[in-house]
Amino acid sequence: MKKAEKASAIVMVFIFTIAMMAGCGTGKGEPAGTSTAASTEASNAAPAGEQPKDHYDISIALWDIEKSFPKDQQDKVAETLSQKLNITIKPVNITWDDYTQKIQVWAASQQLPDVFAIDARKTQSYKTWVSQGLIRAVPDDLSKYPDLKDLLDMSAVQAYKDPDGKYYCIPRPAYQSPENYSIEFGIKVRKDWMESVGIAKDPENTDEFIALLKAFIEKDPGGNGSNNTVGITAWSSYWFVSEIGFSLMPEINTQWIKEDGKWIPGEFSKNILPGLKELKKIWDSGVIDRDMATLKGTEGEDKFFTGKAGMLAHNTYLTPQEDEKWRKSYPDKKYSDCVKILLPWKAPDGNNYRFEGDPIWSESYFPTSVDDKKMDRILMLYDYMLSPEGMELYHYGIEGVDYKKEGDNITVTRPKDANGVPAKINTIV
Repeated sequence: MKKAEKASAIVMVFIFTIAMMAGCGTGKGEPAGTSTAASTEASNAAPAGEQPKDHYDISIALWDIEKSFPKDQQDKVAETLSQKLNITIKPVNITWDDYTQKIQVWAASQQLPDVFAIDARKTQSYKTWVSQGLIRAVPDDLSKYPDLKDLLDMSAVQAYKDPDGKYYCIPRPAYQSPENYSIEFGIKVRKDWMESVGIAKDPENTDEFIALLKAFIEKDPGGNGSNNTVGITAWSSYWFVSEIGFSLMPEINTQWIKEDGKWIPGEFSKNILPGLKELKKIWDSGVIDRDMATLKGTEGEDKFFTGKAGMLAHNTYLTPQEDEKWRKSYPDKKYSDCVKILLPWKAPDGNNYRFEGDPIWSESYFPTSVDDKKMDRILMLYDYMLSPEGMELYHYGIEGVDYKKEGDNITVTRPKDANGVPAKINTIV
């Protein structure tokens, strides 16, 4: 039985597979005076298993990447990558609040990092970057990068090709199958608070949902005595409406549905109105965070992880950043003992619904200022992180230090805290 522990150090750069984004240069997707990375000079290559020649600094812009490179600690995983690929990763920090604006400014001023991540493929910005030659294409011949080639050969990725048959980005799939998104969306709920207010059963309708949230507000299960607890908050109002929609109006989460013989956008369904009335009922009850429509970045998440909200509508998993916030707020409580996922109750038609979506939500980009030799090294980095060896590195850390492997069994051996949580991979060993 494998005991997977997600890395919180540099490996978070690639934790949902690979991809980032950039732009600057001239000519559609190709640096002036160069061909493609596939034509990199042989002198820059190295025999299999040997470190490539010529050292490269690679600047990468990714959400909160600075947290993956603590200045006061030596990151063993980053060190391993640096030695193996003869590179130094230079983190360029962006946050959930400012990443779109920063990248647009960098693109306009031709100051994009070598690699950057953004969800831009379906926006006008992407079209502008391609037409103005700000981003370069991924080489057609990926035989040198077999694991990256496997990623770009996935059926779900084909739609990210341009009409000219080229990729001007590397899609960042969170999952290999759309069905796996069923574990992505969810409402986190404080099950210890449920026990405290005397409600053991998950809500099965709107009235029970409201009653539980009111108990969180009125009975102060968090014990802060400040009268500032909200029933449910969210990453954004979109997340809340989408997730409560599985129970009240599942059509709202469907792009197109066939109704009365015609294809229509899901939100235009005749079944939406009753669900909206139920949603208004929840709002009028006062249990929803009144700041939900204007929440930015991690504001909703912060409320939940500091004991100011009983529920959080966002994702189902615990991110390293959330784990850090939890342990800071509750050093003597184990997260899994206090939080669970609230499953949607049956919709009006008697069925249970879950989310299923595009497995790709963002992309990696590379500016045309990146020449062929550096692009080759970047693609080597991507290919390695998609390989079995690379995946093992970013999931478990350093073999013999962070984990031991016996056949197919992997056991994490990093020191654990009082709650049995292994130390982060970026801890000095």
